[in-house]
Amino acid sequence: MPLSTQWPHHPTKLSDLIDHETLTVIVSGACARLGRALTVLDYDRQSGVVTRIDPLETRQNFEPFCQLLRTETRVAGGNAACERCDAQRAHQVVKQIVGQRCSQTEGYPCHMGLTDFSQVLCVDDAPVGVVLAGQFATPEQKEIVRRRVGRIVAGEHREITLLDPGAGDELMRLAAQIKSPRADFAERFRREVENLQQIATAHYHHQKAEYETRFLDRLRSARRFSTVTTLQPIRANAEQLLQIVQQYCGTRYLLLFCNVGEKDTVLTPLAQVGLSGGHDGEPPGLPHFNWAKAGLPRHESEEGYWCIPGGAPELSRGVRGDRAGALRDAACAIALVLGDAFRMVMLFGPYEQPVNPERERGFLFEVSRIISWSVFLQLQSLRLYEERERLVATTQLLQHRFKTALTPIATHIGRAKMQLTNRQYDASLRPVIEQMKAAHELSLQLGRSVRDTVRSAVVMIERDDLKFELYPLSVLVANCAEGFVARAAERSRELVIDPSVELLPYAEVDIARLTIAISNLLDNAVKYSFPTTRIQVKALLDTAEQRHAAIIVQDLGDPIPPNEIETIFERGRRALAEAKMGKIPGTGYGLWEARAIVEAHGGTISARSVETSVYMRQGRAYRVSFLVRIPLRQERE
Repeated sequence: MPLSTQWPHHPTKLSDLIDHETLTVIVSGACARLGRALTVLDYDRQSGVVTRIDPLETRQNFEPFCQLLRTETRVAGGNAACERCDAQRAHQVVKQIVGQRCSQTEGYPCHMGLTDFSQVLCVDDAPVGVVLAGQFATPEQKEIVRRRVGRIVAGEHREITLLDPGAGDELMRLAAQIKSPRADFAERFRREVENLQQIATAHYHHQKAEYETRFLDRLRSARRFSTVTTLQPIRANAEQLLQIVQQYCGTRYLLLFCNVGEKDTVLTPLAQVGLSGGHDGEPPGLPHFNWAKAGLPRHESEEGYWCIPGGAPELSRGVRGDRAGALRDAACAIALVLGDAFRMVMLFGPYEQPVNPERERGFLFEVSRIISWSVFLQLQSLRLYEERERLVATTQLLQHRFKTALTPIATHIGRAKMQLTNRQYDASLRPVIEQMKAAHELSLQLGRSVRDTVRSAVVMIERDDLKFELYPLSVLVANCAEGFVARAAERSRELVIDPSVELLPYAEVDIARLTIAISNLLDNAVKYSFPTTRIQVKALLDTAEQRHAAIIVQDLGDPIPPNEIETIFERGRRALAEAKMGKIPGTGYGLWEARAIVEAHGGTISARSVETSVYMRQGRAYRVSFLVRIPLRQERE
């Protein structure tokens, strides 16, 4: 395997990046331009082993002294001593650059006293080899070289011995002829190493791109596009994709947040791998991600991506709710938007290998993009299915109401026609007029019925029609409330989401219908509360049994008369004085609708009106609270 098997495929050693023949050509050219020998050593960063790479044309431009010293038939142990010296130098300079981006060209004395130069060859800041060159000596160094040759001739060297008696004199003569280094040699050597480094880097990136492209193709082929009617198949497909990513990237865990409802800014944890699960293998107990609190852009006309490093303020502000602290070790997150319809955050846990998220952001963006488009298209399919179901229900209800209303209308009009045909224009026509008035009233009733049908059709359902899914109430309630913040501000009210909302657990709910119920309560609070007051959204958890969660919508406004506390939930009833009935728009369907939805979930809804000491221009303010209790699990029949 040319590169490390684990992503991000760190370079291992130089010989894995450039084949032997190509490296020989490069080194030969460098030797010719420098006029000196060039030695290249492999450095395996995984094992820490240094290995000499001998070119096809060995010892090109070697100094004659070094050439003779390394001739094993005349000087035993000389070549081995030189190779050990090179390896020791390689280990030394690699160790020196740990934690640094690159190394500098440095001169050093070899074991025989000559001056050599060394530089570590790095690819993406990872050492993959060491390059040596030189074999120079100044007049002072030549004396050192001659003394060390003298020890070899005298037989005092522990590693090197002469096999040819004439080799000693020849080494002495060649030592006196060793050239001194040119003033610009270090700079020329540095340029040659940089050229080799650029070639190695280009080869590495090409190989790395091939591996990543094959993986991305495999990830794309794993996507499944089919008709969906619930969130469960979307979650299952997303988790399958996350498992593939986790295995390839070697991350401890992955967590995918996205908005289920269009334009939601509180993202639900749709799928995860590597984190402990919850009820029946589902992921309850996980935090959600608040896009607005993270400070990420809210409106994008097209695709947008952001790479958020681990520990960044955007993560600490955005990850909210239960177990948020358990994700503080996240390596990075990729945030993505597709217009204003879809937001996603993909949280990457710690990696097995060192990863620079900024350097790998292009690959991480593409991984997130593949998964995001898969989830987005499936969510769009789910929304289309839900809209079709609502349309069918609405059509059926309209047909029923038309038939019910048109029958008496036809009867009244028929009678009027008979009377007009059989009688003259006299006082007896008064019944005709009355019949026509009745027909007119029924026509108006039919118009109102048609107008309200679309709004009320959603609650004209049986419990069996609900599509229950495990979903975080914290996300559902927060998104509902966020949708009314701007409207409340326009009417001089302040809508406040209490921190307790973030701790709401998962529950089995019909997401679309429960969203409508909570929205109706918030809509009432905005319309009926006094200006300049505060509307609060709170949450309570049944800590004793943990079977229910409670959601409270509270405001300051007119009182609800005690005799109307129960009747306000009836269809068409509005808890307002007649004098205000025409000033605040409404049909009386909102609370009826909310109760029908909550009760279909097996929950309860109640209202309370408590006198306060606050006086406003409108009169004494009453604290009006609506309490919704929702079971966390639905009973199975």
